[in-house]
Amino acid sequence: MLHLILGRAGAGKTTYLHGLLRDFARAGCDGLTLIVPEQDSFAHEHAMLELLGEQNAQRVEVFSFTRLGEEM
Repeated sequence: MLHLILGRAGAGKTTYLHGLLRDFARAGCDGLTLIVPEQDSFAHEHAMLELLGEQNAQRVEVFSFTRLGEEM
């Protein structure tokens, strides 16, 4: 399922998104994908590791647009 989270800067989009992914991962969902701009991929991977822990962080794949294109 595709979720679009829209809002202006500072509206809490990232916090909401990380919470949503946390809930899905803790519920045992696999194959979660987060698509981010190139420069944000490491920061989001690190945030997922801190938020979810080592085991659940593996449920979320963080892709930049370039890496997503290479995977397809």
